[in-house]
Order: sequence, then C-alpha cells, then structure tokens
Amino acid sequence: MNGSALSRFASDLKPENLPVFSKTVQHILSITDREESSAKELTGAILADPPMTAHILQVANRVPYNPSAQPVATISQAVLVLGFNPIRNLCLTKALIDSIISSDAHEYLKQLVTQSLHAAFQAQGIAAVSKLPHEDIFIVSLLKHLGDIALWSVSPRESDQVAALISDEGKSLEEAQKAVYGFTGRDLSRRLSHDWKLSELLTEALSPHPAQDTRLDCITSGETLAAYFTNPTEGDIDQTLEIIQKTHKNLKSEQLSELVTENLNKARKMARQYGLPAEEVILSNDSSEETQEQSSDWLEPNQEIQLRILGEISELLDGTPDINLLLEMVSEGIYRGIGMDNVFFALLSPDRQFLNVRFVLGQTASTQLLQHQIRIVEGHIIERCLADNQALWYRADEGYLLEEEISRLCNDSDFFMRSITIGSRAIGLFYADRAPSKRDFQNAEFSAFKQFCQQANLGLAFLKQR
Repeated sequence: MNGSALSRFASDLKPENLPVFSKTVQHILSITDREESSAKELTGAILADPPMTAHILQVANRVPYNPSAQPVATISQAVLVLGFNPIRNLCLTKALIDSIISSDAHEYLKQLVTQSLHAAFQAQGIAAVSKLPHEDIFIVSLLKHLGDIALWSVSPRESDQVAALISDEGKSLEEAQKAVYGFTGRDLSRRLSHDWKLSELLTEALSPHPAQDTRLDCITSGETLAAYFTNPTEGDIDQTLEIIQKTHKNLKSEQLSELVTENLNKARKMARQYGLPAEEVILSNDSSEETQEQSSDWLEPNQEIQLRILGEISELLDGTPDINLLLEMVSEGIYRGIGMDNVFFALLSPDRQFLNVRFVLGQTASTQLLQHQIRIVEGHIIERCLADNQALWYRADEGYLLEEEISRLCNDSDFFMRSITIGSRAIGLFYADRAPSKRDFQNAEFSAFKQFCQQANLGLAFLKQR
C-alpha cells in the first residue's frame, strides 16, 4: 500500500466534501458533537427531512434497537430510545445509500453497497438472536465501504479507470484500486473511521489483524452469507450454514436457516425501497418474500400512526408533562399521522400583536417560517381564528383575507388552522396544508386535525391545574 498517497488523499478529504454528508446529516453531526445540545434540537433536525424521519422510526421500532418492543411513533421518543450516537450513525448510513442511488455511480459500486446492506441485516440478526452486543453491528457492516463511496464521489475520473480495469481486465475491486490510487477503498475506510472518529468497532473491523470480538464474528458471518447469496452455487448453502454454525454454536440448524431467510427478505425489501439492485445482488427463490411496497413522495394519512401518537400524548400527561414536548408531539401527529406537507405551531407574543413560530415541519414551511414572526392583521384570517376558538378549514375560493406569510405558504391551496387555548384565552395556533403536493383534503382528515388540536388544549388545561 502506498501510505503517502493514502495520507494525502485522507488529509484533503473533509466530511462536507462528500455527497453522503448532506445538509441534514451535517446539521445532525453538529448537534450530536456538542455536549450542550438538546433532544429537541436533534428531533427538529430529523423532522426537517421526511425520508430521514421515516428511516429513523423504522429502525427505532426494530427489536435490536428497541428491546422492549414498545411502539415508537414520534421522533422525540426515538431520540430517547436510541440515543444520540446511534441516531448519528443511522443518519450517516441513510445518507451513504442515498448518495449512491442519486449519483451516476458505476453499477459495481451499487452492487457492493447492496451486498453490504444484506450483510448488515444478516450480521445484526445473528447477533440479536445470539444475545450478543449488537448496537453498532448494522452500521459497521454498511460503513465498511465508506472509502469506496468517497473515492467515487471525489474522483470520478479515476473511478472510471477502476471500473475499466474490473470489466476489461477482470481485476478485483481491490486490485484495480491499488493500480489506480496506490491504496484500496478498504484502506481509506479504515483511515476515515479513525480520523473522523466514526466507530471504534468499524476501525477494528477494517484492521488487517482484528482483535477477538464476538461482534466481529457476526459481521464476518453476515458477509459470508451475503457473498453466497450474491452468487449462489447449488448445494453450497448447507456448507455455508455449517460454517456459520461453527462460529455461533448456540444457533441450531433449523433456527439459523429461518433467520437467514428472514433477514434476506428484509434486505431485499429495503434495497428495493432505496432503488438498489436487489434482484441482481440478493438472489433468492424463497416464496415467502414480502411483496414490494409502493412508495410515495408525500406523507399519506395513517390511522395507526395517529392512534399511536395520541396514545403517547396520553402517556405523557400521565407522567411528568412537558409543554414543549406536548406541542412537538401534536405537531408530529398532524404532520405524519394525517399526512401533511407543511405544519407549524406559533405562539402569541405577550402584546398579542404577533405570532412567534415555534415548531415547523415540512420543507416549504421550514424555509419560510423557521424562527419567524407573523404580524396579526385586523380582519385577516389569523385574527378570526384566534377570536373564534374553532378549527377552520380554509378553501381557496372562500375569499378570506390572508396574512402575507400565510398566502405565500398556502399558495392558493386549502389549509387547516386551529387556535390553541388555556381556558378561554388563545395562546397560539396550529396550521397545516398540502400546498406543495396540491392534494385534496378529506373530512376524516379535518376531524383528525381537530382531534390533535383538542388534545393540545386538554393537555394545556391539565398542565395549568397541576
């Protein structure tokens, strides 16, 4: 290995130079790196990115991260369940995959990441069933190829040369990288893991002489299984499982076979959701594979999420309630449970002349209203909403006078608005729209909006009495 070439490359490479480290990820990294950061800050950063939100909640409800199996319906709760560091690693992982599928990366790199994703599911599954420490195993299995991602991202011309050596001369990936760069993607992954302090386990997993660690055994087993299913040979699966069993003696043959099939199906499902080449890389003839779910660019109404968040709000009020957390959970319930594009909660200023925007969800609303003040104009819709103390379904053809900020945000589309009160005195309001997607509202969605706002009012009344 050319150590000087690796050192020069790694020293010039900064996290912000890679597409993998999106603005959302950079924001999350900055929050998790500060000791004084709050869970509220981290929650807001994640909720500003709907795909990241969905990913974090999906992981937070998996047994390895949530041993109690208690449903997690809000990002606020996910941050408490997972903690700052696992959230940090999960966001890095999602950004890594997104950077691959959104770029012109060569097919071999997409296949490599797909195989790593499969290995990660298998490794984590084996560790969980074996009751071994497994908090970082999924992330480490996937981030082992961070160096390959970095090489493609910052030096596409050289990466084309690597691809040519692989396709034209039949070289392996590592042989081609050494010929072009003087070092391999694995070497760079190990260096970046150390320099950027990503994970001690990742650094150890990439070491030429790793220490004895049961977690590393799980990672190796996951890679063995993923390699087999990338290019299966008839009759070899029994031999492969036998190799795995020798390492993990507590796993019985039948149990291991079922576990492998289950995790293979999970990996294929997630790979397809990310747009990775699942069918080409994770081969299976198993008839129990789950049907591919349809994805949508917009959040859809989900009654299960609504009920779960309403239940969490009730649990919050039974304990030691926090007004900010209450309003945050209601905002998230409206946003994710009812399927809105933009949601905000704004608090009346002491002189009752302005609304101070506090919680903002949605790309359009975040851009226009974060930390913003909205002047209350006499005769306009905000004044009416605050005075009436009723939920309002604004329809674009009704002729209400709108404040400039509301008009710009709704863009001639319908929206919901409801004042929030303590007793009979309004203290602020919730707003929700589907302006970017131009989707229609249904009566059931207006009812759900009113129910969430009512929960906020009941919670505030309850807090006042305590």
